Amino acid sequence: MKNKIVTILLCFFSTTIFAQLENSNWYFGNGAGLNFNGATSVLNNGQTNLDFHHSAVASDASGNLLFYSDGVSVWNENSYFTNGDNTLTGGGKTIVIVPFPDNTDKYYLFTSKLNAYLVIDYQYSIVNVTTNTVEILNQQLNLFESVNDFNDPDFDNIVRTRAYRDHMTVAKHADEESYWLLINPFDKFFALKIDSSGISDPIISEAEGHYSEQQYLELVDTGGSGMSISQDMSKIAYFTNYSYPGSGYHSEIHLYDFNTTTGAISYTNAIKDSDYSGFFFGYGFSVAFSPNGDYLYANSNAISTTSDKLFQFDLNNILNAPFVTNLSGSDGLGYKHYTLRLAIDGKIYLPNSLNSTTLNVINNPNNFGAAAGFVESQINLGHNKNTKLLPQLIPFQTQALGCQENVPISQDVQQGQTDSQQASSTIIATNSIHNNAVAAYNAGLKITLSPDFHAEAGSSFRAFIEDCSAGRFHPNKATPSKNELSILNEKEQIVAFPNPTNGLIKIKSNRNVHSWNLSNHDGRTVSESNSNSIIQNEFSLNLETLKEGIYYLKIMLVNGNVVLKKLVRK
Repeated sequence: MKNKIVTILLCFFSTTIFAQLENSNWYFGNGAGLNFNGATSVLNNGQTNLDFHHSAVASDASGNLLFYSDGVSVWNENSYFTNGDNTLTGGGKTIVIVPFPDNTDKYYLFTSKLNAYLVIDYQYSIVNVTTNTVEILNQQLNLFESVNDFNDPDFDNIVRTRAYRDHMTVAKHADEESYWLLINPFDKFFALKIDSSGISDPIISEAEGHYSEQQYLELVDTGGSGMSISQDMSKIAYFTNYSYPGSGYHSEIHLYDFNTTTGAISYTNAIKDSDYSGFFFGYGFSVAFSPNGDYLYANSNAISTTSDKLFQFDLNNILNAPFVTNLSGSDGLGYKHYTLRLAIDGKIYLPNSLNSTTLNVINNPNNFGAAAGFVESQINLGHNKNTKLLPQLIPFQTQALGCQENVPISQDVQQGQTDSQQASSTIIATNSIHNNAVAAYNAGLKITLSPDFHAEAGSSFRAFIEDCSAGRFHPNKATPSKNELSILNEKEQIVAFPNPTNGLIKIKSNRNVHSWNLSNHDGRTVSESNSNSIIQNEFSLNLETLKEGIYYLKIMLVNGNVVLKKLVRK
């Protein structure tokens, strides 16, 4: 029997462009971890043993852990990856993951370390998550060979004395398929394009600003996470420390524009503590942009008697004085507050100290001042100790690997065949799925089944709303989708507002409602209607007592149709 035109529609709310579940797991410190798939929860199964070094983590589009690394070892959720008799030679000084643009099974793992000559080496390995192996180990990038004055004695001295800075991050290319690896070991930026052809030669940009002054270059120093890129990939911020002879100790934040098409980086201006009366940055360590790009957060460690501080700058009014929060906590070693990291929940996290088991949180970083909601020691990591460095997010491409915006499907699925289709926005299906055939269609916003669409008895057909997230969905690691939808007539319309909500939410339907069920991301029922009464076409839900996260409202209409709506408790 032919179906009428039916439409599946579910609205998604994304706070950041990193919001795919590929970044939903963090492992760091001494066995510490966090999971952001729904309400933030603590993980206690991590294998890392890190005090001063970075880690990097990758998950698939459904939030299933794929692997993580400290620059020496690679783990999945069960064990070490296989890499023969060798190990990675990165010391975790800096480490980032970049997905292969044309292969969902493979990832680049970039690391760095100091060699015997105190010159930093940048290298990469290739991780295969299907075979659980590290295929290529410690391939050198040989960046410094691209610099014309590499053999100049002064340049060599700079490299040897200050090229140990661990500034490396990843940006999305404007073509929505490839990536930029950004590295800044001294007075130059290197931008390496990574596409289906591999890793390109670097685009080299001068850092400018004080970096152009020789006496400054030889004395420049930075913290472990001093470089950050904005969510739209257009801005780079860099926290650095310097001391001119006889001038004392100073810190500056340098701001740059980044061209995601060409890879060029250009200096715009600097934020100096001398620009603000009565302020002293101390030893600058880390910076992070707010999700909307309006604010820049920076933290510094105390020098002498000054306390550690958290600064918030209004980038639209840079000359206005920053909002300053004094930070408490110490590990007795002078190592206190370090990496500011934005997570997929739109919050910014900051470790307390090496010996601490808590994380500080900026809960509403798009707001200025006290409204940003900074809370010390908000997250308790249990018995696991902290680190000074948190994992970087991976800016997954949403249009890579054939994940088109709109996908029409007209080819029939024959007996014994399997068809899997995805789109970042909509799918329109006009095909037939025959007996003993399997089809699964997922789209980011809407799926429409035309009058010509037909799923025969004995076929298996699923249609569900889910971000396609660069197609990095691994069936062998997948868990059942919690937002699979029934087929609905397009006349069935359900409105939920306000959504997201921090409490009361009103549900309005153009049909009378028989009953409803509210479940969390794990599929557990958290609330449901009284099955003995019929509800009219409007009713309210109170989510105030529920944890922040994503919930699914299943509404059974009087006419027998079922509607699933996604609700967000903020």
